[in-house]
Amino acid sequence: MNTIRQLRDELAEAGVRPGGVLMVHSSLKRIGETEQGAEGVLAALREVLGPEGLLVFPAQTYTLAHIHDPGSDRCRRCGYPARFCLARGLPPEAPRCFHAASTPACVGVLPNVFLKTPGVHRSLHPLYSVAAVGPGAAEFVAGHEQCDSGYGPGSPWEKLAERGAQVLLAGVGLEVLSFLHFVAEAVSGGQRANPYFACELHVFDRDGREVPVPPQRRPFGYSAAFPELQPVLEKAGALRPCRFGTAPALLVECRATLETVRTLSGNGGEKAKQYCTEYYK
Repeated sequence: MNTIRQLRDELAEAGVRPGGVLMVHSSLKRIGETEQGAEGVLAALREVLGPEGLLVFPAQTYTLAHIHDPGSDRCRRCGYPARFCLARGLPPEAPRCFHAASTPACVGVLPNVFLKTPGVHRSLHPLYSVAAVGPGAAEFVAGHEQCDSGYGPGSPWEKLAERGAQVLLAGVGLEVLSFLHFVAEAVSGGQRANPYFACELHVFDRDGREVPVPPQRRPFGYSAAFPELQPVLEKAGALRPCRFGTAPALLVECRATLETVRTLSGNGGEKAKQYCTEYYK
């Protein structure tokens, strides 16, 4: 069984910076049985960051905008367990409602445990929200609902780069590194506008008040191609392998990742071009 101290020490050895900003994508099952369960994993993450650190989790609800059709190529590519599909049972024409206080994240167990942690602030983006706890958490997530692509300028995803954040991929690979959607949009330079989601989206804050949001565009970047960037990012020092519990893990440097992909794209790199110009259909 993993102990909280063991997990904390593994993070410190991997290079997680005390007082820094850390986003976590995870497979709780692959991390393994842990002292105090999911709460113990969260405790280790908060301990290594210390009282001045900001812990961030993806709290996305992007399946809310999907049309649930298990026979379709899109649903087969999704790969997530059916219990994480927020579009199940909704007819295609139905309005989709995001409630900050109650709509679960569609990205696994640990983010949903994190959402129940006292002091956590969740952004109000209807599809690509994040949750954060620590000094400045409210400011970090503020205004996200006004971003029409979720990953664009002014979003918490951009703030990860601005603040030199790190991302821990614990038991998952680059295909779930949502930060790369921001990178793809930044590298594209706004030269191409992705199509809008067709569904009607409504957002309600923690007090139940409806918040107006602009129509939402599909994100930049094709996640199935993201793992092809791993050797390039590792060579550039933007990514390094480590372990977290029983899970293989990767620690990603956000600012270095953005600069590495920007350089690749500027040099006409085919893989960078592919992943920056494709989008999830």
